Amino acid sequence: MNGIFHLHTVYSKGSSIKIEYLVKFIKNRKIDGICITDHSSFKGYEKIKKLVKIDVVPGIEIDTNFGDVIIIGIEELKNRVYNYNDLVDFVKNNGGLVVLPHPFDIFRKGVLTKNKEVYFDVLEIFNGRCILDTFNEKSKMFCKMKNKIGIAGSDAHFAAELDNCYLTYENDFFESIKKGKFKNIINKKSKLVYSILTLIEKL
Repeated sequence: MNGIFHLHTVYSKGSSIKIEYLVKFIKNRKIDGICITDHSSFKGYEKIKKLVKIDVVPGIEIDTNFGDVIIIGIEELKNRVYNYNDLVDFVKNNGGLVVLPHPFDIFRKGVLTKNKEVYFDVLEIFNGRCILDTFNEKSKMFCKMKNKIGIAGSDAHFAAELDNCYLTYENDFFESIKKGKFKNIINKKSKLVYSILTLIEKL
């Protein structure tokens, strides 16, 4: 089975991926699982789960006092900005997972650039939008050192980025991520122009 983790739709500022396009992409590429991680919004997740008959995992990317964090497996969060430790407690108590996206990226609020002693469940060891390869390399090394689950995220904001990477797994998408029972398949990194376009759209 094939799954895509960490992507954004039109419900994230700076992203142009429409739900209608994503539905077609899922069908054409035979995607079995997906985890949309829009910024501060579950709207993309709520829309897509009504339109496709695949495994749709709830996800959201939010700001904390330590940097960007992805939460998966939880369908509702009340605030957009969180104290990191309070957020971790909430997620753990509600059966979700704490994922650190682009953790060593100094340009995009990587959590581990500030504090390497934080709690997390899953570490993004490949982010399709990391400008410097060293950011992903540091993530891989840290993940191995901490014996944590490492995941590949496309971080797609534009349709051309959806093919950056994907995961192969056998059964339930969320449980596969939780247990580390998946394989990362990395195809490519995003072109720099897409990151620039995202910055422009956020202005």
